Amino acid sequence: MSSSSLVPEHQLAIPVYRPAAIPERILQKFKSQGLVHLESNENPFGASPRVLEAINWSAKRVHRYPDSSLQRLRAALSNETGMEPDWIHLGSGIEEILGHISKAFVAPGDEIVLSSGTFPIYTNNNQFQQAKEVFVDLRDYHYDLPAIKDRITAKTKLVFLCNPNNPTGTAFDTEEFESFLQGLSPDLVLIMDEAYFEFTDQSRIPNSVEYFAKVSNLIVLRTFSKAYSLASLRIGYSIQRPELTHHLLRAQPLYSVNGFVEEAALAALEDQQHLRTCVQTILQQRTQMEGELKNRGLSVCPSEANFLCFLTHMDARELCAQLQEHGVLVCPLGAFGIPNGIRVTIGTPEENRRFLEAMDAVLH
Repeated sequence: MSSSSLVPEHQLAIPVYRPAAIPERILQKFKSQGLVHLESNENPFGASPRVLEAINWSAKRVHRYPDSSLQRLRAALSNETGMEPDWIHLGSGIEEILGHISKAFVAPGDEIVLSSGTFPIYTNNNQFQQAKEVFVDLRDYHYDLPAIKDRITAKTKLVFLCNPNNPTGTAFDTEEFESFLQGLSPDLVLIMDEAYFEFTDQSRIPNSVEYFAKVSNLIVLRTFSKAYSLASLRIGYSIQRPELTHHLLRAQPLYSVNGFVEEAALAALEDQQHLRTCVQTILQQRTQMEGELKNRGLSVCPSEANFLCFLTHMDARELCAQLQEHGVLVCPLGAFGIPNGIRVTIGTPEENRRFLEAMDAVLH
């Protein structure tokens, strides 16, 4: 019997979402320390020293189960966001919480509206639930909110928005968002993925936590993986009304957030100065990198995140392969529907210099 016959037919076409493995030849050539990792939107400056201390302390309790309710972390996030603890839901990264959302709210045949050219995990989870997806194209590499609103019908169950968008870094502003919300049906669930919120110009970009009065079924997603530098530990959270939190808890595996992670996240929240320093440095480097890429004749999307999306005359995969030969890893965007697009994380000044040198060698 073929293993495929054991799997529900609708699941066979769902792609496996995994970043491409680094070829062994490249690993041997540069070793792990010699590679410049600008492919995954990580904070290159690392976590707060308090995080490392917290992990060492929690190692003494590795024989104990963690608190399944994560009360201390939810209380800390309550203080940070201004929302009550029962509005906070936690998971092993935003990716796991997206799975909770699909399991909790999506039934076979439900209609979901989302954009093309955005984070592919949205659609992977929806396909597992046999949802009917309605895609809206990006407009000039931005979310087209009026077009998305036009595609919402009485059958729409969920709407996904990502602000800033991954992989383009583009963002819609407060005025655009408030226009989108006018007349929006109260019967749908609006998901706002704000994984890169800490890097945005918060005088211009909406803070979705302030909109629960206007959107009752709003779920706001945030993460510790990016600005807080906890990518390896996998911890994300969502904010929503308590009745929605209750439904998400049904879909969450027991102890999906372990004790090391809770202590690390608590320590990261305590060191806001480290967060501010990292964000400020990354934004300065982003401005410089954007200028350098434009000086090389490349088209760069305006970014509100810790990465840039730029367009080249080359096939993205070929350009990435050639940069790999120089020990520099970036992300091709063909899988996102942008065949000549590259996403590059803002690294340290030295990493950015090596990237630009590699770009010069490849382009010339």
